[in-house]
Amino acid sequence: MTERESKIWLWGIIGVMWVVGIGYYFFNRSDKVEADRGLYIQQVDDPYTTNNESNDQPVGYFGTETVRACTTHNDTCYALDVLVEDGMVVEIYFPKGGNVDLYDGEFDGDYGWGTDENGREWEFSGY
Repeated sequence: MTERESKIWLWGIIGVMWVVGIGYYFFNRSDKVEADRGLYIQQVDDPYTTNNESNDQPVGYFGTETVRACTTHNDTCYALDVLVEDGMVVEIYFPKGGNVDLYDGEFDGDYGWGTDENGREWEFSGY
């Protein structure tokens, strides 16, 4: 292989690495939120609504699973995404943005309970 051919190969490899790097950047931008459950592209806020759509976290994209979550203080239930680690719900994600951490409790996939960072008690059941 001549020196000229070696340089062509070297620049070809550099070009491929550059294209891969650019592709990686565009698929891992900060306006995308990726969880184990799928890819969610953050929405742009519509200034003509009272809701800030850029904060939305629709059910099915965040945490490790979707459960029926009920607050025990008023028996209100919601379908919410949660993050389950070591048999315990550790975080609840709300569809209109935000989340709360849980510090105690357990979840076996079918039923569970926990207390969030605000002292609110929750019960969980799997779908």
